[in-house]
Amino acid sequence: MKLQMNNFVNEESIHGSKNDLFIHGSFDEKINIIKRKFQELPTPNERYNLLIDLGRKLPSYPPIYKTEEFLVQGCQSQLFLFAEKKGEQIYFSASSDALISSGLAMLLILAYNGETMDTIISKPPLFLQEMGIYASLSPNRSNGLSQIYLKMKLLAILNGYDKFPSLDRNKSN
Repeated sequence: MKLQMNNFVNEESIHGSKNDLFIHGSFDEKINIIKRKFQELPTPNERYNLLIDLGRKLPSYPPIYKTEEFLVQGCQSQLFLFAEKKGEQIYFSASSDALISSGLAMLLILAYNGETMDTIISKPPLFLQEMGIYASLSPNRSNGLSQIYLKMKLLAILNGYDKFPSLDRNKSN
């Protein structure tokens, strides 16, 4: 199913329902789509409103994962982040009590959903700096955004642990 998300990306790029939202393409292609859509907005206020709109589009989050283990520490609001591995790809879901935090999480989810552990840990979200996202946020929100990415990396590593045989306690060395 194709959909258009408030002109965020075109119908050929973004697919799914609210519970399964993603952008097709390589990591770099996804980043280019995100950057282009933010660059199309002429004012910081419009870009901020797009983040809020993204927060409204955040897919539903399983209540069972609203635990301390999935809480993003250092985030100004309460934000939970969960990841699961399907094949070699990692998929994220998040929940926050604040729309701007939800929007920031959704921005990272659009970039990193369906990527491999290697991509997630080796390609930091430099595009956010290039887009001026950090400059438009308070220091606390900037820190929270960085913490969301760090939690994504941690969850990607934990979900991709089979690449590290020494971490498998069921095997003898």
